[in-house]
Amino acid sequence: MTPLTTVTIFADHLKAKMKEAAMNRSEYEDHCNENHDKALAAMDIDEELEEEEE
Repeated sequence: MTPLTTVTIFADHLKAKMKEAAMNRSEYEDHCNENHDKALAAMDIDEELEEEEE
């Protein structure tokens, strides 16, 4: 195996790992956004309940 072949194989492997990491990061951001939306909705409900109590 020539050094160029080795570098090419490593570069392809690195590209695949970077693509996988980007997909994982995107899934994580989606998960965080969902949790943030749920938290905001819960805060809105709490505010409505407080207003009704007054």
